[in-house]
Amino acid sequence: YEMRYESERMLRMREPFNLSPLLRERFGNFHLMMQSIIEPISFVGQKPWSIAVFPLKYSADIFSYRDDTVNLLFQFGVNGFGLIACLQDNGVIGDKQKEILEKMEGHVLHPIQFEELFARFHYCDYLLQYKAEYKIENTDAGITIEAIPITAKENRPVFGFWDDEVFAQLLTNYWSVYGIQRGDIIQFQKPFLSFLENPYTKDFVIPEGIDLPF
Repeated sequence: YEMRYESERMLRMREPFNLSPLLRERFGNFHLMMQSIIEPISFVGQKPWSIAVFPLKYSADIFSYRDDTVNLLFQFGVNGFGLIACLQDNGVIGDKQKEILEKMEGHVLHPIQFEELFARFHYCDYLLQYKAEYKIENTDAGITIEAIPITAKENRPVFGFWDDEVFAQLLTNYWSVYGIQRGDIIQFQKPFLSFLENPYTKDFVIPEGIDLPF
């Protein structure tokens, strides 16, 4: 829909609508993978995505949704559960956040924790320095898609440098509804504000102890 809208907008301006080769490949793979819902398409080895699903303190009348369609990032929360999906990262972002995801197990997240977790996934996607690649085979039994593991090469790590200043600005976009601004998140000679981990012990912050509205 967004591409059709942009195409029509460019047409009105009498300018051509073009997608970069990278986006053509990314959206093409996305379309192919989505066909697995209705067609004989299977995934071999590691899944080409990072998906986190967990209990969330949302009532039935609350609906939260964000997306970054260019980078295939999605956040969805409603009626007691939340979901975060990073598609075509070949699982490396989920591995990067594995420690905090394990700490969260067994807890029902406060919404502000849900926002912080998505911000972490979002920023990790921004820092990812390698393009996901796939081995796709078409046989009589159907199509198989194998995610090629993303590994660091030479002196280039999988993720770029984590900058707290940049992350604080991103987090401000999610937390502003709580009245939390960038100056509250990152302060001189004070630990970085987090509702997921205690900055001193790195223990998970118990949701029931967070004194903020749901």
